[in-house]
Amino acid sequence: LQVDIYRGDACLYSYAAADPVLDAPLPLPVGSYRLEAHSPDMLEPQDGTAGVATYSVSHDFEIKLDQTTTLPALQAMRTNVGVSVSYDPGMKETIKDVRCVVASSSGREVTISGFDNATVHYFELPSDKKLTYYIWCKNVDDEEFRSDTKTISVEGPKNHKISVAI
Repeated sequence: LQVDIYRGDACLYSYAAADPVLDAPLPLPVGSYRLEAHSPDMLEPQDGTAGVATYSVSHDFEIKLDQTTTLPALQAMRTNVGVSVSYDPGMKETIKDVRCVVASSSGREVTISGFDNATVHYFELPSDKKLTYYIWCKNVDDEEFRSDTKTISVEGPKNHKISVAI
């Protein structure tokens, strides 16, 4: 994880993940600080890309005169939501093309295509705590169908699996 050290709102130090500087004590002047350790890229992925799970942790600490300060072990927690899709295997007999379109209130939209696409696509936690999706498919007779839009309630940073059967 990337490590940033703040004094107030100012980031004083930023270290890339696995920077060897982090293997030794860091000399800091007396004062109050906040350490933030997080995934290097915390931004929501662009449309059309899957993205990755992101993690973050924050800890306030104080440096006192003539004392060594040791921070406790910190555990970074997941910060985003993952979505994957699975289909009933029997659908392959009558459907030749299938897509699941997932959208968030952030404006991010991804299309997950194909029966065998188990890729997890990541979204920031939506402010309205909802993701929406619909299924589009084309059958063997080249007829197209689109489901009604459905909602996934997002309570926290975890993965959700959309299971589709007809």
